[in-house]
Amino acid sequence: MKYILFAFFVISLTAAQALHAFQTESISNKTIFSIEFPDGTSYTGQSIEVLGISKQKYLIAGFEICEITIDMAASPTQVRIYNMRPLHLDDLTNELDKRTPNELKNINIGNISKSAENYMSTAGTKIYDSTYLDRVAKTYPYTTHSKTLEFVVPNLAELEQLYKALNSDMKLMPTIEQKKAVPTGKNPIGLGGKLYKLTMPK
Repeated sequence: MKYILFAFFVISLTAAQALHAFQTESISNKTIFSIEFPDGTSYTGQSIEVLGISKQKYLIAGFEICEITIDMAASPTQVRIYNMRPLHLDDLTNELDKRTPNELKNINIGNISKSAENYMSTAGTKIYDSTYLDRVAKTYPYTTHSKTLEFVVPNLAELEQLYKALNSDMKLMPTIEQKKAVPTGKNPIGLGGKLYKLTMPK
């Protein structure tokens, strides 16, 4: 019984650590923000120079990429934070199953008409096109900026959490402390004084 309780405790603790792996902390300098990554790399920038934060998904060479991009006004370098995963046959099979009309799923192949046969023979292509070809496809290095600072996040859920936090904080009204910290004429934003930590192990 002791071993079972101990095992349950370890599993619960591991699950809790994974659940709370992404953290946001406060830092004393309210004019900057910083992001720390699981591999020990990091990025720190002036929050007052952030022009925009975007997220997109696209395909490249059999991989699906989820990417966050941070544009900085005072820097020629674009910050790119992404997760990459290979596309599997299961991805297409699941889409095919979800998008195939029920009447086609239950059809008797022996009694199928020629027109229905033609439709079904091209259904996979149509579903693939509607699922994937409406996304951006890139070919490196031709479609990426030559001055790109890149960071990889191995866990997609954590990358989504990072974007949610960055996007939410950028939209926040600046605090009095943040307003006092920035130079005259500059517009403070809610990112100032924040440390975003991604600690999920690979």
